[in-house]
Amino acid sequence: MNLRQIEIFCAVMQCRTTIAAAYELGISQPAVSNAIKQMEVRFGLPLFERVGKRLVPTAEAEALYYDAKPLYAMSQAIANKLSDLRDTKHGYFRVVSTHALARTLVAPAFARFIKQRPRVKGYVDACPMEGVLEAIVSGFAAFGFALMPAHRPGLNFQPLVEGSMVVAIPYGHPLADHPSISATDLKSHTLIGLEPASRIGHIIRQAFKSVDAPYSPLIEVRHCTMACTLVEQGVGAAVVDGFSAATTAGWKIETRPFIPETRVSAYAISIDAKLPSRLAQGFIRELQKTP
Repeated sequence: MNLRQIEIFCAVMQCRTTIAAAYELGISQPAVSNAIKQMEVRFGLPLFERVGKRLVPTAEAEALYYDAKPLYAMSQAIANKLSDLRDTKHGYFRVVSTHALARTLVAPAFARFIKQRPRVKGYVDACPMEGVLEAIVSGFAAFGFALMPAHRPGLNFQPLVEGSMVVAIPYGHPLADHPSISATDLKSHTLIGLEPASRIGHIIRQAFKSVDAPYSPLIEVRHCTMACTLVEQGVGAAVVDGFSAATTAGWKIETRPFIPETRVSAYAISIDAKLPSRLAQGFIRELQKTP
């Protein structure tokens, strides 16, 4: 008996009619009847007695069913597993993110994704950009998420969402009454800047340069979240990405749009030569729904 014959035989044993078995298997009733007849001819013994519209299994069929039932159950389990994998309702995946995106983008999408799939298990972590790239290159994580990452050979960078740079200022700052704050507005105020090696820092410097505004930060930091921390302490103002600024909800800072408008993008990073699982791809689609 091949696997298909076992499935048909076991379905008939359970349903006791070819019509019900056909419905259970999603095939036609004649296909079930023909399969049973072929098995009886091949085995040289009857498997069922026809009593009205019902099929009563013979002793030989009962004996065969005893051994076939575990195989049928295994077949059903595999089919269900394949269905779950196809519909991204089962599995395990890992993602890592920079701190700027973890709270505002990745964590909310992760929560929604897991809630809809109670049998899915996952791992999520936040770390600096270098850690995100290392997790992807080493194969530890299916996807990494970062803001304006430096491109690296062998990695695929998929743009997800765009945001804008903003100016973070402490409560009571002299520029608090401005609906937006320009690079020129900041020239007479203490500025907290990002180190030159930072991708975001380079973007900020280019924005100031494009309008011939001086860029002379009193203090330099590595990450926008640290800049916001110093802003909260009243050290000065800082041009930061909107994603990092959004993680400061509840802090004693305010934000205003930065002029000239400067756009930044969040990217999903993966191994270029490796196709991510359907589960990981499903998470990316969930991420793209983030308002």
